[in-house]
Formats: sequence, C-alpha cells, structure tokens
Amino acid sequence: MHKSSLSRRTLLSGAILIALTRQGRSQNADQLLVATRAQASLLEDQRLSTEVLRFQGPALPMGILRAKQGQVFSGRIQNQLDQELALQFFGVRAPAEAISITVPAGTVETPSEVSFRFTPPDAGTFWLGPVSKASMLRDQGLAAMFIVEEAETREDFTDIPVVLDDWMINADAKLDADFDNLERIISEGRIGNWVTVNGSFKPRLPARGGAPVRLRLLNVANARQMRVSFPGANALLLAFDGQPLTAARNLGSEPLGLSPGQRADVLVDTFDKLIPISLDLGSDAVEAAFIEPVPRGLKSTAKARFTLPANPLPRLAAEVRTQPLIIEGGAKGGLQKAVVGFETLDLRQMLERGLAWSLNGISGPGGPILFRAAKGETILLEVENKTEFEQVICIHGHVWQIVEVAGTIVDQPFSGDTAVIAPQSGAKIIFVADNPGLWLIHATVAERSDSGLMGSFSVE
Repeated sequence: MHKSSLSRRTLLSGAILIALTRQGRSQNADQLLVATRAQASLLEDQRLSTEVLRFQGPALPMGILRAKQGQVFSGRIQNQLDQELALQFFGVRAPAEAISITVPAGTVETPSEVSFRFTPPDAGTFWLGPVSKASMLRDQGLAAMFIVEEAETREDFTDIPVVLDDWMINADAKLDADFDNLERIISEGRIGNWVTVNGSFKPRLPARGGAPVRLRLLNVANARQMRVSFPGANALLLAFDGQPLTAARNLGSEPLGLSPGQRADVLVDTFDKLIPISLDLGSDAVEAAFIEPVPRGLKSTAKARFTLPANPLPRLAAEVRTQPLIIEGGAKGGLQKAVVGFETLDLRQMLERGLAWSLNGISGPGGPILFRAAKGETILLEVENKTEFEQVICIHGHVWQIVEVAGTIVDQPFSGDTAVIAPQSGAKIIFVADNPGLWLIHATVAERSDSGLMGSFSVE
C-alpha cells in the first residue's frame, strides 16, 4: 500500500513538473490574466475554503506571466470584478502608458478588458499589482508574478515561482474585512495570521532531479516582512528586485529578508529529500512549502561562481542633482498637516479622509508632484524617514541604487526598485531618470500607500 501510494505521488509530481516546464517557456500569443473571485483552500483543513481575488492565468493557482528579454510582450487583462483596477508592473522599465494599466469595472457575464504591449529590456523577476485600494485588493490575493527570461535561455536549473503571502483569517476560513482599520493604517499595517506559498497551504514544488533549482521569490503580503531560509540546502542569492548581483552570495544560515513587494532569485541544491522553504515569523518558524526532486535519488551542486548576465541599465552621469524625499506620518510621527490634492489639510481632516502619511508634505496622488527631471538626468534622493516605523518605498519605471545608509557609504550597492529605510533614519538613493512620463514613488506596505505615502515625479 505504501509503495503504491508513493508511486502515484511521484508520477503526479512528474506530470506537474512537465506542465510547469511547458508553461515556463515564453509564449508568442497574447497572455491573458483574468481578475475574478475564486474559492481557495488556504488552511490546513482543506475542506474549508476562502473567497479570494485571483489573477487567473496560464500557470499555478494564481496568475504568472512570462516574457523574453528584448522581445515584444503582449497580453490582456480581463476584469470580472465590480470595481475599477489601477495596476502597475513593478520593477519594469518600459513606457508608462504600457505598464500603468487601468481596467474598468466589469462582471462575470460582461467583463471589461484592456490590452498591453511592450518590450522588457531587463530579465528578472517582477510583478503586477494594484496601486489603488491596494490594502483590500492585495490582501484578498490580487497580485501576479511577471517573469522575464534571459535572452539566452538556460537549461541547467529548474525554474520555480514562489509567491509568499499572509492572510488575516479566522478558524472558519473567513477573511477579516476591516480594511479601513485606523489603528493598522497609522502603525504596522495589516499583518496576517496565516501564510501561504503560491496561494496554497504547504505545497510541494516539484523540481527536476539532478539540476539546481532557481527559486523566484516574491513577497505580496500587505505589510509582513518574510524571512526565508532553506534548511539542509546550499542557497545562493543570484538577483534581488529583478537585478542580478555581480557575484552570487552564499546565504549561509541567515534568513533572507523580503519586505512587501521585494523579490529575490535564489539557487538551491536538490538532493534525494524534501527541502523545506522555512519562514521565520518572529515568534515562530514554519515550513511553508517543500521542494521535491523528481525523480529522487539524484544530486546536484549550486556552483558558487554561478551568475546571471547583467541587465542593460543606464550609466550614472558625473553631474548629479540632489532631491530631498521626506517621509512623515503615522502614530507618534508628529505630522501636523499635508497637501491633499491642492488644499492643505490638518491631521484631523486628513484622518477623516483615511490619510495619515506624506512625502515632502504631500499626501497621496492628484496634487503637486514631488519633483521634475530632464530625461537622462541623474537624481540623488536624500531620503529622511521621520516616522517611528521602518519604511519600504519603491520607484516605478526606473531602477535605483542605495549608496548610503544612516550616514554610512554602501561599498557595493546593487540595483533594484525598492529601498528599506529604518525608523528615524535616512538613506541616499541614486538613479538615472531615463524613462519619460509621470511616475510614482510610494510605500509598498499597502495600508500606507492607500493612506497617503505616495507621490509622483515627472521625467520630461
């Protein structure tokens, strides 16, 4: 009985692996994501289901799009939800009108649909998510991974998406619907009590035996930092926020921290046993998923010299313009007033509108922009976090480098689209404003983004 059960499981894992491999290749035809309501088994008791929002697409229980570096990528987003969706491809350097997408409200019977088309210059792991009503939409599961394969496809590893999420859920599998909770808005944000990988409870991720595994990690949780480790495996960090490191870094026994919206590509060995993907949740550590070699019994080695080819990022100019970026607000943050739209409101008036944060004294989009830049200009952002909380901010349409943290020069800065700023501290971040259009800089903690920690800049 035991032998027969194991055989069926092995065959099933092999079939899934073949399917994932086929889905993993770039498609020439338009790829379709459908924003819809669905039932998901998130809890250990698989008899219980939760109503969630999903981008249903060509892979896994949740949407995953794949493109090829330097090749035209086209797709469609269909909206079956009764609300408009303002979406963004995070980390992607492409024209603003192509990667900032608004999809009108629709229904299951009469969905709305919007097409997009662009050529991604960078290979890496990116994502698609909401930039309006992010707390409600992301917490219910509306996010998708966007994978851009290298121009020259590598066959020496298995490529596995790993989407990390948490949920504020009760024992009956119902989601907490209090998305406008003021206490969460002004503090840590909405931190769930249950974690999943790829929208499932402790899934087994099949890997090709005898080859290293490239894990594409993405944290789509509203506010929780995910501290990820791989007990019993050699793990090498290859890329962060979609941008390759100049040399792979051995993670050792220290967990890899991923704040909301951050991504990492990690190469791990696969042996003849399950490799857990473990999450350190502070008060507890859980095994959230397992890598399962198929077939078993083969060994592989993640080589320390393994590197990914660099992306064609713009070069920094010798002349640099400094631009302040001041983050204020939240509990005990001292924020007294901010510009909302084109009027100045005091804190009481802001809170009545669900606003509690600001960038450069501006709360939310729709008002004055943070700054203007000429195309090709190098901008040095002097970020000052005046709040009592760690802040995670991202930039759209561009890639930056953190060159100084709390007054200390960073010896080997790497490129990305997010930055983590400690409470009551600062950082210097540099980037080339080479992508024309109106772009956002905002918090990746969904509750703060929704409540004012969002501003725009223009490249002209």
